[in-house]
Amino acid sequence: MPAGAPIGNQNAKKAKIWEQALKRALCRYAGGTVDQGLDRLADRMIKAAAEGDEAAAMMVIERIADRLDGKPVAIQELSGPDGDAVQVFQRIELVPMADDSSANSTPQ
Repeated sequence: MPAGAPIGNQNAKKAKIWEQALKRALCRYAGGTVDQGLDRLADRMIKAAAEGDEAAAMMVIERIADRLDGKPVAIQELSGPDGDAVQVFQRIELVPMADDSSANSTPQ
């Protein structure tokens, strides 16, 4: 089976349309180029972080940090009770099969 999207899938085209709409909006917002629009938004973001209430400021600061440094990798640690190592047990259990009279008959 071939990898990727099915034949006729239009999702990538739709994504490009949305990207183009965002770029046009950034140009309108700045009255200039996409870069100028992004610069204006970045300025507003920094101002919101500096002047906003604590919760909003922290959210904006985290977003800025994620953009500059990348999101931190989620690390998960698994431990047993009291922080001890996890114990792994394997057990094979034999289960009697249902009584099937046809299975017990001799072949003819």
